[in-house]
Amino acid sequence: AYACEAGSMWCWMSCQVMEPCDDGSMPVACADHELVECPDDMDVHNEACTARCASVFPSLALSGAGTQAVNSEYTMAGFHHSRREYVSTAGDVALFWNGTASEWVLEVDGEVVYYNTESAGVDPPTEGWRTLAGEVPAPGATVQQAAEVEDFCNRRGRTDMHMRGFQSIFEADADQAGCLVLLFQDIVLDGPGLFALGGVASIALGAGTE
Repeated sequence: AYACEAGSMWCWMSCQVMEPCDDGSMPVACADHELVECPDDMDVHNEACTARCASVFPSLALSGAGTQAVNSEYTMAGFHHSRREYVSTAGDVALFWNGTASEWVLEVDGEVVYYNTESAGVDPPTEGWRTLAGEVPAPGATVQQAAEVEDFCNRRGRTDMHMRGFQSIFEADADQAGCLVLLFQDIVLDGPGLFALGGVASIALGAGTE
């Protein structure tokens, strides 16, 4: 990972300033429009990679565990071994993929593994958990998908060019692509009106140089 100043996150070849999310929290991870982790590789060009808030990722609810601390709501906290890591709303239980042992684990206070499962799925499993240090029975999980928010473009990601060729504002995932910057960093075309005005301005500037 690359070192960035406080209040910023390394994402898509630069340190992106982390603006507060709608709920007042800060972004938790750098991910693309499919909510897949963006690697810390400077050769990867993906303008859809930007700092994402926990609220755009699915959340989890664990219940039925003999250890009551595990029965809680869980929200996205980042990536661990290229898979999503979740923490309980109480903040003392973590759910993450252990790439070394190839298993999902529920860890309490950063030390005790209460439950685990050998599921190799990309997302945490909803069943198949086994009791280790926790009390029986093992928990079950339900997944709550994040509400889709339609927008003109992704205001948390800004770009002055698209590295994958021509892009259209009519594409299905256009709202996940970074907003275009026109000439100066502070001129962000983050709405239909500004985008149209930017097009007119570009044509005018081109004509003016002839």
